[in-house]
Amino acid sequence: MFGSVAFFLMVQYYYGYGDSFTYYTGSSFLTQQIKNDLGNIKYFFAPAKEVSEWFNFEAENNYITGYLATASNLFVMKMAALVSVVSFNKFLIISLFFGLFSFAGQWKLFRVFHDINMGKNNRLLAFAVLYTPSIWFWGSGLMKDSICIGAAGFIIAILYKNFVKNNFAVKDMFFWLMMAYIVNVTKSYIALVLVVGLATFIFARFMLAVKNIVFKAILITIFFLLP
Repeated sequence: MFGSVAFFLMVQYYYGYGDSFTYYTGSSFLTQQIKNDLGNIKYFFAPAKEVSEWFNFEAENNYITGYLATASNLFVMKMAALVSVVSFNKFLIISLFFGLFSFAGQWKLFRVFHDINMGKNNRLLAFAVLYTPSIWFWGSGLMKDSICIGAAGFIIAILYKNFVKNNFAVKDMFFWLMMAYIVNVTKSYIALVLVVGLATFIFARFMLAVKNIVFKAILITIFFLLP
């Protein structure tokens, strides 16, 4: 909550502008148009180009047209529009919801590291995962970063629970697919980094079970030579 409020104050009173305001403007446009005509809800499922053209036709000021034409930006606006239904369309309250989602994912990630580390050095672990200023400040506002941090935490926690702790649940995988979609749409390069990191982790665990040194060396060579 402190990170959300601090980020809001900086954007409002120091910078005076920012992507967050643009996301909020786009989300307000969506919610207002749906209030005017419920049939406009179809644009929640329309591609970015179509939404951008619609905005050009309906809005008087089209300075955010370029943002709307980008799928990742439009996705953030749609999420903000959904949250605005229960936050009175207030920028700060929407930011708090984004910060809450980010923290929830971070908390899941902390629990994973806590389990791997067998409960040792919890204070140091908390500073690394939860209290780092660049995380709670830049990851707590109406931004892509908040969505990605939260979703990435859930992705890792679900995979750890299902495949490392062997506590598999079908409903978890549906939720995992949703989180993976969110990360891929918002910042696809983060999804790529997660895939590489998780593949390396799985490969490393597999290699622990390989006892033959020659075979192990061959597998490691093949792994690092893969594109």
